[in-house]
This record gives sequence, structure tokens and C-alpha cells, in this order.
Amino acid sequence: MGSLQIRSDALERVSDAVLSFDEHNRYTYVNERAAEILDVDADSLLGEHIWDGFATSQGSQLQDAIERATRLDRDIDIEWHDSGLDCWFEGQIYSDETGLSLFFDEATEQGTRHQDLDRAETLFQNAQDGLFVIDVEKQGERFRVNRVNQAYEALTDTSVDELQGKTIRDLADEHDSAAVREKYEECMRRREELRYEEQLSIFGDTSRWETSISPVIIDDEVVQLVGSTRNITDRVERESQLRKYEQIVQQTGHAVFSTDADGEIQYVNPAFEKMTGYTSGEALGETPSLLSSGEHDDAFIADLWETVLAGNVWHGEIVNERKDGTQFTTRHTIAPVTDESGAVTNFVAIYDDITERKEREEELREKTRALDKAPVGISIVDPSQDDEPLTYVNDAYSEITGYDEDEAVGQNCRFLQGERTDPEQVGQIRAAVDDATSAEVTLRNYRKDGTEFWNQLLVAPVRDDDGTLESFVGFQKDVTKRREREAEIQTHLVQAQEVGHVGSWYLEIEEGTLSWSDECYRIFGLDPDQPMTYDRFLEFVHPDDRENLENAWHAALDGEPYNEKHRIVVDGEIRWLHETAEIEFDDDGHPVNGIGVVRDITDQIERERKINEQKRRYESLFNSIQDPIVVTDETGRITNGNPGLTELFGYELDDLEGQSLRTLVATEEDSLELRDQSEETKSELRNTVRAGYQKKCGQEFTGETTISQVQNSGGDAVGFIYQIRDVSDRERNTQQLKVIDRVLRHNIRNNMNALMGHAEIVQSKGSGNVQPHVSKILEVSQDFVRMAEKQRKITTVLTDPPAGGVRDIVPTVESVITEIERQHPAADISVSLPETCQVLATPDLDKAFRELLKNAVVHSDSEYPSVTVDVWTEDGTATVSISDDGPGIPESEWKIITQDAEIDQLYHGNGLGLWLVREIIRQSNGWLTFEQNSSTGSTVTVHLPTE
Repeated sequence: MGSLQIRSDALERVSDAVLSFDEHNRYTYVNERAAEILDVDADSLLGEHIWDGFATSQGSQLQDAIERATRLDRDIDIEWHDSGLDCWFEGQIYSDETGLSLFFDEATEQGTRHQDLDRAETLFQNAQDGLFVIDVEKQGERFRVNRVNQAYEALTDTSVDELQGKTIRDLADEHDSAAVREKYEECMRRREELRYEEQLSIFGDTSRWETSISPVIIDDEVVQLVGSTRNITDRVERESQLRKYEQIVQQTGHAVFSTDADGEIQYVNPAFEKMTGYTSGEALGETPSLLSSGEHDDAFIADLWETVLAGNVWHGEIVNERKDGTQFTTRHTIAPVTDESGAVTNFVAIYDDITERKEREEELREKTRALDKAPVGISIVDPSQDDEPLTYVNDAYSEITGYDEDEAVGQNCRFLQGERTDPEQVGQIRAAVDDATSAEVTLRNYRKDGTEFWNQLLVAPVRDDDGTLESFVGFQKDVTKRREREAEIQTHLVQAQEVGHVGSWYLEIEEGTLSWSDECYRIFGLDPDQPMTYDRFLEFVHPDDRENLENAWHAALDGEPYNEKHRIVVDGEIRWLHETAEIEFDDDGHPVNGIGVVRDITDQIERERKINEQKRRYESLFNSIQDPIVVTDETGRITNGNPGLTELFGYELDDLEGQSLRTLVATEEDSLELRDQSEETKSELRNTVRAGYQKKCGQEFTGETTISQVQNSGGDAVGFIYQIRDVSDRERNTQQLKVIDRVLRHNIRNNMNALMGHAEIVQSKGSGNVQPHVSKILEVSQDFVRMAEKQRKITTVLTDPPAGGVRDIVPTVESVITEIERQHPAADISVSLPETCQVLATPDLDKAFRELLKNAVVHSDSEYPSVTVDVWTEDGTATVSISDDGPGIPESEWKIITQDAEIDQLYHGNGLGLWLVREIIRQSNGWLTFEQNSSTGSTVTVHLPTE
């Protein structure tokens, strides 16, 4: 294949469009990419003038660049717009004595880098809350307004010109300034978001504000505070008014509760608690059915709801049921609460207990029916008769127990008891009867069919108007399902505590009795049957934490929250716990008991410690890397950098923070290329690109840039990391090496051709005495030309290494073997190949295989050289073994292969080809090994990665 064809094929494989022109600006070469862009046939342009192909670019920046490149005889970078193609192009013009070459491609659209910044500014300026940025100066000695948004101006009725650049002392009086500075200093000290309410007179009348501020930390220093604020003066006033109304409702003697539109109770007053027996905590979140007695049918309830949902007030009587199961009749007023659109948002109910009045009215007429149809089991005992027999049971009683009225009346209540009935519970009932008082217990009873059930029993004495005891009434409720659910819930609770390493405790403060869950005992390494006290608990607390924990507990007894992390010592091992607790107070404000939750957070603390250590290691590594590192957010704004950035570019980090990465980039084209490659990392995570950069002094250089993502904990990209390496010296050396290579190859080829020409003349006309000398001259000259050709290949490999990729080497090996067999028919080449062998390598592998096979054949002493080629894959490595029967490779040359020696001025071997092999294999991330065969010859083995 001729050199012109090789160069043409190489140019066809590049991704850029390529055009070449002679000294008269006429086309001499057009590759496929250029023909595609210009939408012409490549051959039709050959010999035509440049503007025949770029007619609509004539007079543009392209024409000016071509004229400058011709006039100055140097390379020119160019960007131009072709009006006919309606497209921007970017490229380079190369000029020499033979003409011009133009490498170009379509350029990325301009201006996209500002979109994210514009979006962020729009959000800032259009936020409803007032947003502000405060510069922290001299480590908090001064706080100066950097900027505010439009909402902030509107809220404060103050323009940005009146605020920007002013310190807090400039804007506020001494009192307000001190208050604001105190919060700013606290935020700096805590280094976390701070939310608070404040009362300020900075902007006219005294007003209340809800403010949130967060620190901006760079290089472990708080440099700015960013915050938001809103005026809550009206809300505070409304809340104050609401509290007044709430106090009125709290003090009224009427029971009051309110619900949301779905009927969920949101508020009850003290009269409600007293009247129903349910505390606020028990009632909130429930529906009014909590008080349902079952006395009202669906039509009654439907009428009630129809009235209030229509926006009308409902009045009527409702029979409710207290927590203790007793019923009471109330006179209800239920009113809907509507919003501005008239939609019902809440309901408010106010009622009085009219039970006594209703009982007096219904006592004679309804007593029997009420007892018979009551939803709970009811029984009456006559204490005046022997053995206190039952004189009445209702239907519910029969349903619960299975005994008809005839079977139950006349018997003592004990006939429902059995072997598993708790004697202690029975004793409480016996005592209540003896003392003629009420008692409520839940005990295990037995039905007629022998099955057990849990009976929630309320026993109460019945007296006449004179106070004389007449009878006892009992109310029975089958709570078997509830008890089973409670037992199941308790079992699940214990299991949940074990799984989550969470224990619970209950402390009777006055007695000092401390009850622990099983998980608490496990956390403290104790047997569950050991009694616990608060003092014994303190013995487990780490000595260094004991005082702080006691102070926190005493504060909790005074009403402060209890939320503490502390250490305990169990069998010499330190564990970390997280405790939270709530204290219950009596009506006089004295603490009565406490209930708390304990969680073992030892593993969490250890994980946090390891994370902090890892963070410190990363920071140390970040600062120790010599190459400049730039960190940006998603919009391309610089957020961080290492000392190497300052050293190379000459900027202080403070000067760059918040600036666009474009500040460091030489041209707009480089900036767009970096942005495109950064976007590529969202799918490839890491990317490498070369770009032009500009130092603060104005000097430009080429940087090899590795781009990677910054990800948050959720794996989303939140920024980019750019590691820049100055490769300008390397590029200059490469260009110089290319120039020297071209000059040497030109001179060597011309001079050696001349030398061989003269030698051939002498050989044809000279005497027989000179013939051996002439032959030697020709042989050495041909070797020298071949060596120069190898040197060209080596230079190409060094200066323009092709990109690596996945390729099958089996077709490559087969092609090279076929070529060598054609050139050397006497050679006997045996080969063992798999069907396929994928490796990660450069496309120059064929050159390496060709050099090794040719050496094996050419240097053989045999008339019929024998060569064996084996290819196999094992453990992620592909191996190509080439064995010959020749004299073996000299030690000086195989050391070149294995990198045990380098070529220097004292080297006189033929190792340039082997050195070329070594470089190709090295660029493919492979390695070479060499060994002498046991009889004759040697084996060279190539090892290549498969992944």
C-alpha cells in the first residue's frame, strides 16, 4: 500500500472534516466528512477553487483566516458562520510550502451556559419569601448585606440600594443590631441552619419576623450567611386573639369539642374531659363515635350530618357513653365552620349533660326497656337475700354468657368463674360489694359452653332517695377481641424493640420505682428479673456524662424537654444511647411519673466516626494533589479548589468562588467543550478532554482535564470536579519531535537513495575487486532505510497514539500470518487460535505481531524456518505466544523487549523493531515476556487485558 493511500485512509478515519488546497487555493483532497457537510461529491471539488465549495463563506472569518495563515505561514484556529449552510463551524488551518489543510466540524450553539444561571436568578428574584445574602467579614466582626431579592424589598419597603453594602450596624439601632448579630454569631458558631422569630423596628413600625439563616462554609470558614424571612406580625396578632378565645372556651362549663371536615376530633376543652372521662390525648384523632352509646339509629345520624353538611346548625339530644362505659344524655348544638367559599372545613359541638334530668323523666317509663335493650350486659343483684342472687339480667348479658334469663336469675355471680379466673380481680369486686362502692375490673369468665371470655365488668350500688342500699347493678362487656389485640400488639411491640434495639422504661418519680422493658435489660446487659431504680441506672452512665445527664433530668422535672445522647459502661464496654422522655405532672405541676424510650446508637456513632475520618482523609488528599482541582455546581459556578489551583492560575480561591468556570478557560469553544464533556459524565461518570486555559497573568496553556461528577447521597449529580494537568510542554515536545522526524526522514531517504544509486553504478561498471564492498554498501544502506522506516513508525506511535478499544485479535493474527507466508513461502508457521479473542488494545497490534513474526522467520538459520503461534485466554488475560527455531534473540535485544534496558548511543543491535513492539503493547496496557527454548530458538509472549 502506498504512503499516499495510507495517509488518505487515515484522514478518512478521523471524525473531523478535512480539506487540502495547493498554493493556488485549489482543492487537492476532500474526505467523506467534509463532503457530507458541504453536501457535494468529493471528486467534483478536486481542482476547483476554494470558494467553489464554500461560496457562502467567502468574505467571512474563514477568508480572513486563510489569508492570514498564508501570509504568516503558521497554523490558525478559526470559528466562522456559513450563511448558506446556516451553521457555525470551528477548526484549524495548517499552512506549509505545499499549500493549506483545513480541519473543521460543526460548532455547538452558543449561550447555553447561562441558562441555569438565569433560572437560579429567576427563582431567587421571584421567591415569595424575602431572601438575603450576608457577607461575613473579619470572622464575624462585621456582617454586610450582599444582596436581597424583590420580595425582601417589598416586605421591608426598602430598596436594594438602601440595603446593599450596608452593615447590620448601619441599618439597625443598637438594640436591634445586637439582637440580629447575636443570631448571626450563633449560626456561625453552630454551623447549621438556625430558625427563629424576631421583633425588629429596622423597617419602620415594630414588627415580628420569622427568619431562617444558614452558613456558607468554605475552607472551614463561614464566609456568608444566606437566609429567608417573612413578616408574621398579622399571624402573631391572630394567634394572640385565638388564645383569648381558647381561654374562654377552656374556662366555660359547657363541654366543647371541634372536628375537621371528616369528623376527626381536633380539640376538646376541660369540661369535655371531665364530662366524658377521656383526656385530651385520648380523644384527639378519634371521631365522635368514641362517645357512641349505640342508642341512635342510622336515620338519626344521617339527619344530623345532612343538617350540618348543608351549613346549618343542628340542635338535639344525644345519648353518649363515657370512657368508663356509663351513659349520659346531652343537649347538643353542632355548628359547621365554613371558609370564604362556603365549603365546610370544621364542626364545633357544644353540649351540656342532662342525664339526671332525663333519668328522672324516663325512670319509670323507660327503665325496664332500657335495661333490656342496653348494648352492654346488665345484671342486678339483691344484697338483702342470702348468697346475693341475681334478680335480673338483660339480653346482652345472655348473649355474652350464653345463659338465658331463667338460667341466670337466682344464682350468685360466681357461677361465671372458673379455674383461670384471677382471684385478685374477684376480691376487688367482693370488697366493693362489702363496702357498697363501685368497682370496675376486667376478668376471665366462662360461658355456658365452657369457652373463656374477657369480661369488662362495672359494679355499682343502687340506693333509694334516702340513701339506703337497694341493689347492685353490673355492666358487662365482652372485650375478648380487644384483649387479644392488645396481647398481639404487645408481642409485636416487644419484637419491634428487639429488632430496632429500642427499649422503654416507666418511672414512678416519688417512689423511685423504675420499670424496664426486656430490651432495656438487654441493652444494659442485665437479667430481666433484676429490680431497677434510678440510682442504679446512674451507676451504668459513663462518669464523664453523668453530671450532664442528671442536669438534663432535673431540667425535665421542671418542664424542659428530655432528649439526650450519652454513654454507658457495660462489662467494660462503652455503648452510646439516645434517650427521650416525657414527664407527667399533676394538677399542682408536680412531676408524677415519666415514660421514656432508649435506643442503642453505638453502631450509628461508630459509622459517623468512620465517615468523619474518611472525610478528613479525602480533604487531606484533595489539598495534597499538585494538579489544580476545580469544583463547580451544576451551573458551572466555582465552589471550591485546591492549593494547586492557586499556584498554577495565580488566583486566590476567594477571587474565584461564585465565578463561572469560563473565568479560567481560554476560549468560548473550550468552555463549550468542557460543558459538553461534563454532561457526558452523567452517563459515563468520568471523562477526559483537552482544553485551553488562561492564567490570571493572561498566559494560555493546554490542560488535560479529567472530569467527574459530584453526587449527593441519593446518587444525583450536583456538580462537577475538574482535575487539570498542564500538558503544554508535552505538546510542544511532540510537535518538535514530529518536525525533526519529517526532516530526518526526508534527508535520510534522499541521501540514502543517492548513495545506493551511486553504489549501483559502481556495481555495474566497477572491477571485480570492488564488488564485495559495493554489495556491503547496498546491504547496509537498505538496512539503514528500513531502520529509518521503523523509526517513523515508532515516532507515530509515540506522538499520535491511537485510541484503545475492544477488538478481536484472531482476525489480526490470521491476517499477519497470511502476509508473512506470502512473503516467505519456505516458512512453516503452525498456529492454534480460538474462534474469537476480545482484548482492550490499540489498532496498531498488527504492527507488533508483524514485527515479531518477521523476526522469527528472517533470523532463522534454517532453510525452512519453523514458527509456532498460540493464542488463548485465561483469568482475564489474552496470551499470544510466538516460538521459533532460530538462534534466539540476543540478550541486548530481548532486554529491550522486557524493558530491562533502553536503547542508547552505545547500542548497536537491531532492536528498534522490538522497541516498537514494546511501545505498542504498553499502550495496550499489556506486557511482554521472553524465554530461550530448551533446544534452539526463543519464545516471545504477549499478554493483553481482556477487560
